[in-house]
Amino acid sequence: VWRAELLLSDFALHKMFTSSEFDGIISLELGAGTGLVGMLLARVAKTVFLTDHGIEILNNCVKNVGLNSEIFNHQAAVHVRDLDWMKSWPPTTSIEESSLCNRYSWTSSEIEEAQEASLLVAADVIYSDDLTDAFFSTIERLMSLGSEKVLYLALEKRYNFSLDDLDVVANGYLRFRSYLQDED
Repeated sequence: VWRAELLLSDFALHKMFTSSEFDGIISLELGAGTGLVGMLLARVAKTVFLTDHGIEILNNCVKNVGLNSEIFNHQAAVHVRDLDWMKSWPPTTSIEESSLCNRYSWTSSEIEEAQEASLLVAADVIYSDDLTDAFFSTIERLMSLGSEKVLYLALEKRYNFSLDDLDVVANGYLRFRSYLQDED
């Protein structure tokens, strides 16, 4: 669990205990990893989509959902789904939903429901230029579809040594900043 995920989880808990803003919502967590933020939202949400890419990450997320399902709102639907930002939204749908290889595939009704999400959350998803571009492309597409949405994004500016630059850099951070606009 990265620090920004803990910060975003704390923010979500604060909102849940001080307002009804998240009650009965549809939420989409991008780059869910462990799924912590989305699982917390499942205490009050109608539907939560925990999305990430890669079978091991998704399997771990499903395991976490199973271990923590007792804290969820019992009417809440929690879906763990594959979402590759390098591919455009909407993702490919599963024709044979019972197939194990399609365990994390989307159905067309799930895509429609996800597009109606009013809350998008993401933590620690900015760490390379290519993924930052793909993330914002996905966000832009999601924000333009369905109901009005808000995005809560938490990140830590992490410095790493780059072989390409032969220097310590914050990969993806400058690219992230290029997507931010001042509203005058």
